[in-house]
Amino acid sequence: MKEARLEDKFQRLSKVIKSYKGGIIVAFSGGVDSGFLLWLALNSHQHNTNAVTINAEYIPERMIRRSREVSRRLNVKHKIIDLKLLENEKIMLNTLDRCYFCKKEFFKAIKSYADEVGIVNIIDGSNLTDLRSSRPGLKAVTEEGILTPYIEAEIEKSDIIAMSEKFGLNYLITPRESCLATRVEANIPLLEETLREIESAEDKIREKGVKFVRLKLGRDKLTLNLLKGEIEEVNKDIIAELTFELIRSKTIKSLGVKQLAINTIQE
Repeated sequence: MKEARLEDKFQRLSKVIKSYKGGIIVAFSGGVDSGFLLWLALNSHQHNTNAVTINAEYIPERMIRRSREVSRRLNVKHKIIDLKLLENEKIMLNTLDRCYFCKKEFFKAIKSYADEVGIVNIIDGSNLTDLRSSRPGLKAVTEEGILTPYIEAEIEKSDIIAMSEKFGLNYLITPRESCLATRVEANIPLLEETLREIESAEDKIREKGVKFVRLKLGRDKLTLNLLKGEIEEVNKDIIAELTFELIRSKTIKSLGVKQLAINTIQE
C-alpha cells in the first residue's frame, strides 16, 4: 500500500513537470529537494533543462561545490550566478523577513538568465512540508511567478527522500543544509567575515566525524547544535575547544560573545 501511494505521488509529480512547455530552469541548491526535481525534469524535458545556482556571501562553499558535483553527475547545463547580496541593507540588517528579500533577489537574477536563454519555466523545490513552518521566502516565490511542482502535486519532504531512494539517487540525500545567514540571530547585522568564520568552524567540526553541525550566533552566546544521535559519539572537549576558538576570533569577540552552549536536536 505504501509503495502504491508513493508511485501515485510520483506519477502526479511527473505529470506536473511534463505539463511545463518551453523548457525548465531548476533553482538548484545542490540538495535533495531541488536535486530530485532536476533529475525528473531532465528525464521529462531532456536537453531543454538547465540548473541555476545562486552564490552569495552567505552561501557555504560546500553547497556550491556540491551543486557542481551533482550537475556534472546528471550531465546538465549548470549556471552559477554570483551576487553581492549583503550590499542590500534589507538583507544585511538580518530582520525576520530577510529570507523574503533574499529570495526576491535570487529569483530576479534567475529570471534574467531565463530570458537570456529563452526558457519559460523556473521551478523551485519548495514542498508541502515547508508550508508548515514560517518561510518568508515562499511569499517571494509566489510574487516572482516561480513554479512549485512539489506543492502542486502535494509532495512532502519524506516523499522526496523516498522517491530518491526508489530510483537509486541516494547520492542526492545529504545532511540538511542552509545558508550561513541562518547561523546569526535575527537583527544582528550580517558581516561576511563573521559568516566565513562560522563556516570555517563548522567545517573543522565536521572533520572530526560529525555529519550535522549548526552554530548559532546570539548577542552574548554561541550555541553549537548537534544531532541527538551523534553527540554521544563525538569528543565534546575537542568540539568545545574548536568552538571557543571561534568565540575568541576578532569579529565574534567584537560582538561581546562570551558563552558557549551545546544543544542537541532531533534528526
